[in-house]
Amino acid sequence: MQVPGGVVFADISAGGGYTCGVTALGQASCWDSGAPAPLPGALALTSIAAGTASICGLTSAGRAYCWSRDGWHPGPVVASGVETFIAVNAGSLMPQFGLSFGASCAVAMGGAAYCWGNNSFGQLGDGTTTNAAAPKAVVGGLSFVSVGAGLEHTCGLTTAGDAYCWGQNTGLQVQGQLGDGTNSPSSTPVRVNTTLKFVQLQVGRQFTCARTADGRISCWGDNRFGQLGHGDPYQPNSSTPVGVAGVS
Repeated sequence: MQVPGGVVFADISAGGGYTCGVTALGQASCWDSGAPAPLPGALALTSIAAGTASICGLTSAGRAYCWSRDGWHPGPVVASGVETFIAVNAGSLMPQFGLSFGASCAVAMGGAAYCWGNNSFGQLGDGTTTNAAAPKAVVGGLSFVSVGAGLEHTCGLTTAGDAYCWGQNTGLQVQGQLGDGTNSPSSTPVRVNTTLKFVQLQVGRQFTCARTADGRISCWGDNRFGQLGHGDPYQPNSSTPVGVAGVS
C-alpha cells in the first residue's frame, strides 16, 4: 500500500511500529497509520534512523540530531562533542532520564564509533558502565563503516569486514547476543566468532544478522521466535553466527 500524501523519499527507516523518511530536499517525516508528519526543527537531513522510540538523523554537514517520539524531548537535540558523522543509528528511549535504553551510536569520518545513552551493560563500548548524555568514543582503535544498537547490546562492522559486538550477552531466555561464543557481557568490543567477512550488518532487539559479499547471511543471539533463520527448533539461541537456511 502506498504511503498517503504523495511524498517521494530518498531514504527511509522503520522503527518500533512506525516509519520515517527523508526527501531529496532533506525534509524529514514520520508516520504509523496515517499520512507522514514532518519532524520539528526544519532541519535538512541526508539520512534518518528510526529506533524503538527515538529518531536520529544526519545533516549534510555531518551533525547528528535526535528526537523522542513520546514528546519528552521533541527535539531536535544535537549529539554534541563530535562534529562530523557519516552514519547514525537510533536506540530505544528511556524518557524519564533522557537516555536511550540501549544506545544510540554514530560513525565519525575516519571510522571511529561513538555511542551515548544507557550503559548498564556496557553497550556504549567505552569500557565503563556509566551512562552518557553525549557521545562517548568506542574503545579499541577499530575503524567502522556502520554501528547498530540493539536492546542492551551494540554491534559494528569494520572496514575490514569483521563484526564486533559489546554490551549484554545474556538475559531471560536469551544468550549469545555478542556472537563471541560466550555468555559474558563486555563493555568493550569483542570480535564475533567467525572467519566470514561481511559487507552489511543489521542489529535486532537481542540478535544480529550480517551478509557476506556473495549473499550468505549469518545470525546470532536470540532465536525464540525464529529470528536466526537456521530452521532448527531445538537451538533456541546461538552464541556464534549460524547460517540462514537457503541463503548460506
